[in-house]
Amino acid sequence: MSASIELKKKLYNYCISQRKRIKHIYGQVCVGVEDSNHTFRVCSHSFNPKPEYVYYEDVRTRLTRIGIIGRYHIGNCYLGSCAEPHAANKLLNRLNKTRKQNIVTNSGTFIFSKALRIRTQQEVKYCKICKQTFKQL
Repeated sequence: MSASIELKKKLYNYCISQRKRIKHIYGQVCVGVEDSNHTFRVCSHSFNPKPEYVYYEDVRTRLTRIGIIGRYHIGNCYLGSCAEPHAANKLLNRLNKTRKQNIVTNSGTFIFSKALRIRTQQEVKYCKICKQTFKQL
């Protein structure tokens, strides 16, 4: 499934806002994600998480299956620093706040937008780590 038009618009506006807010954005990427019902949409950008950064259980298990977060890397992409896990984590946060406790959310059903470079809005290919983490990419 491809991302909805609303998510694509939100991602474009998010890139513009981040370009104005962040001074050192060279090489940073942003991506949007929505649940399969197209009810919730979030965007996030790539950054190196601090050690106290908390991933939700689903995203953390997907990342730790590949390697150690922040240490394992392929090329210049470090595990956990891409925009895709951050966006999935934000969406899980929003879904867990609005849904009942007994409903389990799974990031395997999320729909991702194209990854865009913040500075130029050019499309960027997903890295190998993100393709391993989220099979739907």
